[in-house]
Amino acid sequence: MPVIGIVGAFDAADLGGLLFPLLAQEGLAARFDVVESRRYALPAPDQDAPVELRDLSSLADELDDLDLLLIGGGQLVGADGGRAQASQTPSVPGNLGLDHWAVPSLLGARAGVPVAWSALELSMWLPPWLAPLARAAVGATAYASVLDAVSAERFAQFTGRSLPVVPDPAFVLVVEPGSSWERAGAASRAALGVKGEYVLVQSAPGLRGWADAIDDLAGKARAEGCTVVELPISPAAGDASRLVPLTGPTVAVHDWPGPAALAGLIAGAAGVIGSSAPLAAVARANGVPVWRPPSPPGHSAQGADLPGVYELHDWGPEALGRREPAPEARALARAVEAQWDDIAAAVGQASDGREALLELIEGLPQVLGAAAHEVRVTSSGQVPPAGRGRSAEAAREQEGLPLVEAELVDARHVNRYRWAASLLPAGSLLDAGCGTATGAAVLATAGHEVTAVDNDTALLDAARALVPPNVALRHASIDALPFATGSFDAVVCLETLNLVEDVGAALDELRRVLAPGGHLVLSTGDGRDVPTLRRLALERFGWVGTYVQRDWYATAVIPTADAEQVSTVRDGMISARRRTVQPADAVAALLVAGDGPPMTVPAVAELTDTATVDGLASMLAERHRVAHEQLNYITYLERQRDEVAALQRHLLEAEQLIARVPQQRELIANLTDRLEVMQRQLEDAELHAGHHAADAANLRQRIEQIESSTSWRVSAPIRETKRIMNRLSAR
Repeated sequence: MPVIGIVGAFDAADLGGLLFPLLAQEGLAARFDVVESRRYALPAPDQDAPVELRDLSSLADELDDLDLLLIGGGQLVGADGGRAQASQTPSVPGNLGLDHWAVPSLLGARAGVPVAWSALELSMWLPPWLAPLARAAVGATAYASVLDAVSAERFAQFTGRSLPVVPDPAFVLVVEPGSSWERAGAASRAALGVKGEYVLVQSAPGLRGWADAIDDLAGKARAEGCTVVELPISPAAGDASRLVPLTGPTVAVHDWPGPAALAGLIAGAAGVIGSSAPLAAVARANGVPVWRPPSPPGHSAQGADLPGVYELHDWGPEALGRREPAPEARALARAVEAQWDDIAAAVGQASDGREALLELIEGLPQVLGAAAHEVRVTSSGQVPPAGRGRSAEAAREQEGLPLVEAELVDARHVNRYRWAASLLPAGSLLDAGCGTATGAAVLATAGHEVTAVDNDTALLDAARALVPPNVALRHASIDALPFATGSFDAVVCLETLNLVEDVGAALDELRRVLAPGGHLVLSTGDGRDVPTLRRLALERFGWVGTYVQRDWYATAVIPTADAEQVSTVRDGMISARRRTVQPADAVAALLVAGDGPPMTVPAVAELTDTATVDGLASMLAERHRVAHEQLNYITYLERQRDEVAALQRHLLEAEQLIARVPQQRELIANLTDRLEVMQRQLEDAELHAGHHAADAANLRQRIEQIESSTSWRVSAPIRETKRIMNRLSAR
């Protein structure tokens, strides 16, 4: 019976991540009749894991018992796999996830255990110094696949290895009547009191921008006699009860049902509404229609073009109800089954990971040096400016930020937009330098009619798949805006002017498109040269207010009369004790300008969003944990280096012994020849000795015969007389 070790972020309440080990067990059991699977993860210290787990720290001691080490479950590379902090707190994908993919792969290589990667996702940033480690980890695998084309491209760029793309493993999950999946779903429906047809609505923070469209769909489903059930699909990604406001009767699920019950609920629904890729995969595998918003390229968009997958505005009552799965969905299921064939072929196959480990050792100086540098930067609390109001993804690409730092920059940037949205009256608004339009979506959600412009077409293309319908995107430069004079009631320009060569000309253009009595909100992001910016603004506007953003437990924007003060802004700190107000250094400078009466701005604008606050606090805690993890990993790498060096010494000694073998063989051959000659000489000597012994015996016999004869006795006096005479003559 094969013993399979499965590594993943199985401590997190996430549908896709927790379906993976269940589907892996079924897939491999179908090929070996019986398998034993052991799930390894890093259990959350403050809560029970959703499934039975073995601590990942015990993996090294148990590798000798395994026939295969399987790593999978989604976003493990470049993140922490979405480990849950609490049921209503977004996860903080703040570390490199080395303990979920790199370390197990190298441990397996060292132990000679075959390693397989199944449908991993790399949609996030990795530091360049990690390339040798990633190449070694991939090189240690007997089989490896990724979840989408974006991940394949990034792995190829990062490791030089082309990995096959496989569909979401959930496409193989067909819930049969009477199965454990169906029974779990039925029990959950009974507990909720849901009878008859029902439609599931994912309660996710990313869907709040589509609340009106989702509410409209839910109302139409009720009109067709369906119960609407709102529930979290992946709390580890921030899903929680009632995040999407629905106006009609709704069954709200507060406690996460678990992967088996969720699969049963999805498969039995008349339709599902949500953005989760595993949600859509289970639904289409069972012929359930899906309504979803547009998704960016990658795993989240997988299956978007399948029959039975609709956009949120595409409604037809005839689409409701479970049907036979589409041929395209069955084809995806066959592709998943083929992957399990490939993985099963690796079970029990001896693995030689020496080349991967030696490659890592060759690149170890680069890894250790760059990692140590990043640890020093992280520990010092220095956060480079994000620039141009980009998202965390753009900040990672442009500034090379560690992931947790980029997420902090992104959260602070969004809070500046939230402050501007609360400050400005509803009306037409221009977001100048929108980047990926994250902030534009915040402004639109607050009720503003938003036009967002940027001169980067790639960012605008990404933004079009994410922004709500009431945001108009335009390609334009900030110093040549394609709008008539006085077109907007307000203009927001955050983290953009610090990248413009002629700030005065840009302010002139922003002033031109601003309607009389309108307001301009500016932010430099990093506080550079605020006095100059304030002077330039005062030359064009009747009044200018200067503000500074600080991080307490939450984030706040407060007025300041000293423009010089915000020229030295740097990273802020959030109190680790959440009930303590602990002011910190400023993290951004903001200006509000206008021609009419000065705007009344609250003395302190505290932007307290429970999810955001918890997320920010967790991010800072995660930053320190990452630094500790990196230091531990550096120590681990040094131990590996010493061990490999010792192995290399033993290998050299063995090679030297092997090199001496031909000489020893020749010497042995010569000695053998000499031994054969001596053996022949000994045999000849023994033969001659035998002949001499026979002659001596004959002589003795003849002497005895003579001495015993009569003549010998008679002649005795004569012999005695002769001896006497000889003695006398001798005298």
